[in-house]
Amino acid sequence: MRAALGFVMLFAACGSSAPPAAAVPAPVAAAPAPVAVDAEPEATLSAACDRGDGARCLALGERTTDPVRAGAAYQHGCTAGNDGACLKLATVEITGRGMAQDIAGGIALEDRLCTKHFVDACTNLASAYLSGAFVARDLVRGARLLRAACDGGDDLGCNTLQTLIVQHVLPDDAGGALEVCEDARPARCTLLGARYFSGTGVAVDRPRARELFDRACAAHYANACMLLGVSFAVDPGGADYAHAADAFRRGCDAGGALACNELAVLYLGGKGVASDAATARLLYVKACEGGAIASCSNAAAMMVTGDGGSKDPVLAAKYMENACTGGSSDACNDLGVFYARGTGVARDRPRAATYFDAACQGGDASGCRNAKVLVQCAQGSAEACAAFDRDPKLVSP
Repeated sequence: MRAALGFVMLFAACGSSAPPAAAVPAPVAAAPAPVAVDAEPEATLSAACDRGDGARCLALGERTTDPVRAGAAYQHGCTAGNDGACLKLATVEITGRGMAQDIAGGIALEDRLCTKHFVDACTNLASAYLSGAFVARDLVRGARLLRAACDGGDDLGCNTLQTLIVQHVLPDDAGGALEVCEDARPARCTLLGARYFSGTGVAVDRPRARELFDRACAAHYANACMLLGVSFAVDPGGADYAHAADAFRRGCDAGGALACNELAVLYLGGKGVASDAATARLLYVKACEGGAIASCSNAAAMMVTGDGGSKDPVLAAKYMENACTGGSSDACNDLGVFYARGTGVARDRPRAATYFDAACQGGDASGCRNAKVLVQCAQGSAEACAAFDRDPKLVSP
């Protein structure tokens, strides 16, 4: 299984060097509330979609289990002007799940949606720029997209920006102007705490950072609880995993995907809590479904091996695709192996090649190596074709 991360990044590992600055996107507004269609039969949604009801096209795409039908529904919804359907369509185009793969088209669509101030698209696009999956890596562009999303009220954008600042991933000027901590905006208190923790734009002050994290955590801001836990787990005076676990649990209970992931790491390692693989797996799934990309990979890895429960390669492939689409280069490599082997999905080596290429472009060495092996397989090398079935080093789980 892939090694547990411990202080997770939502996106694939980013380099520390900063490319030239990109234009700052305008502040963005939160997306409109979706139409309540949960109770409507699928046939009703389909008829409404055919009449050009974009919201119901979106609901139809999310309801159906047929990826081709879902892709067509998202396309109809996007044509009808529904931004949520357009964002789903972009994901379908990038992954090729439900229609012909069009990575450039999907990225361009996310860019247009972000320009229209659709915050979820800004966060998704930031994922691509920060990881280098599907586009050239650009940390400054990614950070500014996250700041725009955060200013527009997107919690995932805020959480990711705060976390990357704490991890010293971003250049000093990437976070924008210094925040003013206000009780009404715990996200700003947390972002300021992240700066004090890492010394980004201010002098390092860990006690002040912990104070700000605790203040925002008390207001049920989940990512503040997660970072408060981190402050205990990496304390230079000695790790305090018991307090870290308590903070992560508070964050997880408040709906924080990253806090759930960190709590899972402690359960796997038996640090501050009793070792419990089954609980760790449940927490990884919860975190993945909440948007923590690395958790999707970790959940998938446990499902492949059966660690903490039964083996489930089909669900593992689903979670690995979530991680790859979210910008994890190593997950793209693993997903490529799934398609090359036929693990949880139908064997599809052309699609495997696409995922290996994406992983390689994102800096994953295994993706580059596997892409070459797949080329040799396509050229008729039986040994290369068989490598995917016998070499465990070709995939992390």
